[in-house]
Amino acid sequence: MSAGFLRFGSLPFAVLLVIVTIAGIAAAGLEGKLRSDADTRCIDCRPDPVPTVQTLQLEPPEQNGTSTAEGETAEFELNLSGLQVRSLHLSIRWTDDPASEPDTVSVSLKGPQGEEATTEGATSPLTLKLAADLPPAPKDGDGTEADPAPLNNTAGWVLTVTVVDAGDQCAFKARPPCLFILVDPGVTWELSGSYEALVAGDEGPIR
Repeated sequence: MSAGFLRFGSLPFAVLLVIVTIAGIAAAGLEGKLRSDADTRCIDCRPDPVPTVQTLQLEPPEQNGTSTAEGETAEFELNLSGLQVRSLHLSIRWTDDPASEPDTVSVSLKGPQGEEATTEGATSPLTLKLAADLPPAPKDGDGTEADPAPLNNTAGWVLTVTVVDAGDQCAFKARPPCLFILVDPGVTWELSGSYEALVAGDEGPIR
């Protein structure tokens, strides 16, 4: 045996120790890389949420239950959610005094793209439907529809409620004309309805 070396088989022990150490470090690095790649794949393999069209209930406005005087108009913006509004179906209700003349109410809805619908009547409820004016879907080079980001049109839907006639009451009539008229101060109304909107979908399962 040579001085200064402890042989293990045909290799010096010091050289063998260096080889074992390097192999251990390489194995640890490979394990860490595989674990990091697995974590990356776990994040990347979760698909993007798929938007879906759903029917949502309209949030009651603060103006609900208030009275609008004859000849006056209440105007306010609807509070809508989702990614994109497709259509709205609204209803205005009020209670008419059977002893008075019928109340007449006019309702108008305007959208952010210039959409507009109006209805007027003396019978509660009044219903109003309006479809959103959406741009056509762009085409890919092969003529198929692309999948662009949807137009966000949830803001800018303005509703106006006008009391055309509050329906006065004749308190004393000795044959026409009426001798004493009770003036109705206004109409108390409530808005309800629903709308179709594109909403963000839930995240899919990890593959």
